[in-house]
Amino acid sequence: MKESFEVRERAEEMERASLSTWASLASESKGRDRHEDPDPLRTAFQLDRDRLTDTDAFSRLGAKTHTFVPEAPGAGWRSRLSVTLATVKLSRTLARALRLNEDLTEAIASGHGLGAPPFGPAGYEVLGDVLGEPFEVAEQSLRVVERDSARLNLTWEVGDGIIHQFGGASTPEGNTAALGRRLATALSDLRCALRASLVHLDDVPPRVRTVLGTDHRHRVAVLLRETVSASIDQPDIRLGEEAEGALRDLEEFIDERVHRRDVARAEHDRALHCMRSLAVYADSTSDVRDESERVATIVDDLAAATDVEITQRFAAVFLPSTAAGE
Repeated sequence: MKESFEVRERAEEMERASLSTWASLASESKGRDRHEDPDPLRTAFQLDRDRLTDTDAFSRLGAKTHTFVPEAPGAGWRSRLSVTLATVKLSRTLARALRLNEDLTEAIASGHGLGAPPFGPAGYEVLGDVLGEPFEVAEQSLRVVERDSARLNLTWEVGDGIIHQFGGASTPEGNTAALGRRLATALSDLRCALRASLVHLDDVPPRVRTVLGTDHRHRVAVLLRETVSASIDQPDIRLGEEAEGALRDLEEFIDERVHRRDVARAEHDRALHCMRSLAVYADSTSDVRDESERVATIVDDLAAATDVEITQRFAAVFLPSTAAGE
């Protein structure tokens, strides 16, 4: 067993010797809610990453819509899981280049989408209606983690990164994962929109083409390079000014020309109808008297469901049986 413990200890020593001044060290984590003996092979952040990717919530992301866009042969529109994996890839690349803790960065990025609802933007809208305020995926993701805290018992740093997935984390690794999520979302959406011929390269804003390039690999390389150039040897993780402006242009373009297309809105409205109907039904049939507890239960249940599960529930509750006459 002594030899096994030396594996983790060597990894921790390598972190101390090789990582940036600003990096988070697994051996200096603020710890977990409940004490547990160290893993003999894995550092605390490696263990968190493995626990998160082994959850049901993580695997179910593969059956949840990221955004509504009509399918086309070879278009490759991605699920929430695919976008999460793209976030992990970009975030880890940035962490390595900046000499930050790759394991912590990967764990945080893996946990970003755990609370994502089915049907993409429609799910956000319905759950916001149920709550009476905007649905926050960061808060729901942390809630998923906390509900499973008996098994996960994550480090403080991972929880902080999950709740601050849009920026403002206490660690550079958390902010690296937040930027990685932003890059992955914009780049994936543009790539798939071009493949599906929803937009054409000439439609893309000039600053995006000039600064980031005209093909996916080049855009990825530029954004990674510009992030490293602006963030190296300092605690702040950011893009350079020119690249930041181009990324904002891209995000606005995707929102207007892809997410708001009539055909996307049509699917969005169908999903809204399914989820709103189920939310109303759940509220009317619930035996939970406390309103806040009832709302939380409905949100948890709907947010955890996959696209297929929502449509199956809707059919079971609202559609007439076809068995008559058999």
